[in-house]
Amino acid sequence: MNKFFEEKLKNKLKGTSKVPLVVLRKCTACGKITDRKDLIRILKNYKTSQIIINPNPNEFGRSTYICRNPECLKNAIKKKRLKNLTPENIEEINNLIN
Repeated sequence: MNKFFEEKLKNKLKGTSKVPLVVLRKCTACGKITDRKDLIRILKNYKTSQIIINPNPNEFGRSTYICRNPECLKNAIKKKRLKNLTPENIEEINNLIN
């Protein structure tokens, strides 16, 4: 049984089920599944169609996540996973990675 579920079961038996929620996301370039905090979020706002890098968590729209690894950025561009990005957006992501 997974440690997370074991801990959740123990807490339920105690009467409290307050287990910190870990949100997992997948990198679009390498496919590695990690915690959302470790990834860069690229969002296309649904109202304005504007591309936003690392937006406020309350922003809504289509999102993609990418690792903080320069190779992942290169692979995502090569695989055309980030085709809506402008050169300025790519430069901004490079600055976040380095």
